[in-house]
Amino acid sequence: MRAFDEVHAALAAPTPDAASALAALTRLPQARAELDAAEAALIEAARDDGAGWSAIATALGLSSRQAGEQRLARLRRRAPRQQVVDKSVALSDAVSALSAAVADDPQWDGRTPRAALARQCLEIAASLNPDDPPGGLYSLVNDVLSDLAEVPRAALPQAQRLALAAMESAVRETGIDSDRRSSQS
Repeated sequence: MRAFDEVHAALAAPTPDAASALAALTRLPQARAELDAAEAALIEAARDDGAGWSAIATALGLSSRQAGEQRLARLRRRAPRQQVVDKSVALSDAVSALSAAVADDPQWDGRTPRAALARQCLEIAASLNPDDPPGGLYSLVNDVLSDLAEVPRAALPQAQRLALAAMESAVRETGIDSDRRSSQS
């Protein structure tokens, strides 16, 4: 579920409990990023279809066409940071999926000498707050990939192979630099 949807669901609850409210609060930065991206996309779509800056400014509740132009410029400047947030969230989701697939496997710890260590790193990485700086997540993910480098993918159950492939894809998307990538054997 997208962050905005999670925040909205917590607000729509008749009486949100503290845990729901806190969980929604942790998703607010991502929800803001989603809304900013949506706003920029809508402004650009309106402009592409011939809408003038005055009309856009009015729709946004701004006082001048210049304010509308400045708003889009600010949204564009935020985009690179938002992309990092989005990529980190995707990586976090992939880590959680692999952690769950590993937790469901009673034979996991015996698969390789470092399997138990990889499981522990996955558990820690999956429990990190998505609003924390991503460095800790990246470090743990690199440790997991290093721990699993010698594990033949064909020996893993399908759910783990798919989850691991998704995590490796998310790692590539984030641009994490590591010489400890797992092999595709």
